[in-house]
Amino acid sequence: MFIEYRSEKFFEHRESGLWYPGVYQEKTFDDSTGETKDHWQMTTDKSTLKLNQPIADEEFSIDVLEGATIDDNRDSSRQAYRATKPGTLTLAKDGLDLEKMVGCTRVLTCPSIPKRRANLRNG
Repeated sequence: MFIEYRSEKFFEHRESGLWYPGVYQEKTFDDSTGETKDHWQMTTDKSTLKLNQPIADEEFSIDVLEGATIDDNRDSSRQAYRATKPGTLTLAKDGLDLEKMVGCTRVLTCPSIPKRRANLRNG
């Protein structure tokens, strides 16, 4: 299977200054015959396009599969959690609380690693 991606009719989004495709297409072709198997197209109306709109905390959620590891790097404590059963991470009024997620167990606390030892680079 071969997939062709095509973007065209670009325009500049007025508020952000970013260029955005007015039309985006994906076509899937059969390798042996070259025939189009599937075609998908998205058209964007530049008068109604809104980028980077905030998401309300009540609407934000992430489904977590059983056995998934969640690395919490929000601060220097670097906590890690394991989902012992499927669950959903949500942003409540108090923020993201992995300790309160049903079926989520803290499994590891990583010490802070100096940048030179971690071989991290700025930029």
